[in-house]
Amino acid sequence: MRNCLTILFKHFIPVLFIIMCCFILTGCPPLPSVSPTWTVMVYMDADNNLEKNAIEDFNEMESVNLQRTGIRVIVLLDRISGYDSSNGDWTGTRLYKIERDYVHPLNPVIISERLESDELGLTIDGNEELNMGDPGVCSAFVDFCMEEYPAEDYFLIFWNHGSGWLKKSGEIDTFSPDRDTTGGPFRYVCSDDTDSDMLYTKEVSDSIEGKGVTVVGFDACYESMLEVAYELRNDADYMIASEEIEEGDGWEYNLWLKDFASSGQSATDLIEAVVDAYASRYSDYTGKTLAGIDLSRVEAANSALNTFCTTLSAPITDTVTQENVRNTLLYDVEDFKTYKDINIDLWHMADMIEKTYSFADEQAIALKTAIDDMIVDEWHHTGTGTTGNPDAHGIALHYRWVYKQGSVYHDNGYMKGNPSEYVLEFVNNSAWVPTYSGSGPVGPGLLYTLWYDEF
Repeated sequence: MRNCLTILFKHFIPVLFIIMCCFILTGCPPLPSVSPTWTVMVYMDADNNLEKNAIEDFNEMESVNLQRTGIRVIVLLDRISGYDSSNGDWTGTRLYKIERDYVHPLNPVIISERLESDELGLTIDGNEELNMGDPGVCSAFVDFCMEEYPAEDYFLIFWNHGSGWLKKSGEIDTFSPDRDTTGGPFRYVCSDDTDSDMLYTKEVSDSIEGKGVTVVGFDACYESMLEVAYELRNDADYMIASEEIEEGDGWEYNLWLKDFASSGQSATDLIEAVVDAYASRYSDYTGKTLAGIDLSRVEAANSALNTFCTTLSAPITDTVTQENVRNTLLYDVEDFKTYKDINIDLWHMADMIEKTYSFADEQAIALKTAIDDMIVDEWHHTGTGTTGNPDAHGIALHYRWVYKQGSVYHDNGYMKGNPSEYVLEFVNNSAWVPTYSGSGPVGPGLLYTLWYDEF
């Protein structure tokens, strides 16, 4: 036995030591590559008061090990001065490929690989400034991701403030100087304070039309509206958004990326991962909502809404019925108030009409069925007492302005036939909205019948 141990230490141990040294010097043999399945594109517009939240969400992404999952995350991050001084307090716009930070959450410093892009005019070591409110920037970002990081599916996330169906007024932008952004009501997504611009819904559609985006997500407030979904129905397969306001922290990227990576990685798996993570994060936040929508079913839902509106308008032939129905929608239906608007839950509107009146039952049931078919996954906080959104069902509809006084309760941009190029496709294909005229709204349209018609 003694001789055997002597031989072992004289010959085998030195050989093992040499082998280990070779592994350290040359590295382990490479693992088999994994075909890219998803490219997640995060359009992170932190050129506003959400800058600190953006850095936090960026670090959440870095906390997830995505090696050998087939998932790559590319982030276009735009910052501003005055809200967060971390990571060198740089301002401008940078492009990153997310890398794993093994020290997270102890390390708040961005460690991901910085990229350059000719399409976007970004260098690795520069401090260029892009206008994230320009659809040309968004389009170029998507093109870059698809060309440099091709995959089977693409998930585009708009990260920022949001307010629903149209836009906020701005200036002539520099990325596309021929695009006039002046004028218009105050609804938007992705506000860029440095460039005084933002994306409105039609621009979101223009920026991704025909590119093959699988899922479009809005980590922003109030974007789960039929008006938004209808505009994007031909631009992506699915949409994820909230009917209600979101907290500054927004989605929980560390949770949903991890869960999605370990799932079957279908589009519906993605939706469920995002919604479930959101539900977990905001389980104690009264009123929060999030839903995934099948955009291929939006056309059918809008058709059901049109039939419902036409049927409901017909028996409203006196002021008493007009006021009753108008107030049912105003006071009894689940609502979501922005700083200017009242949006109402589409499913709950149909349900309350069915329960309260007797002249559109069949159409209300058909509308609820169409909405149920359209919602892939949905979560809402059930509320406490009279607060919260216990009757949220995933998608809302604009009803009227909150603070507008006088006889006009709806913006001209929310009227069929408005000559502006920014009017939504929903508006021009809807029996819900009034019709535009130079002297005020006219019929038809259920909103006209409820708010403007005189008997």
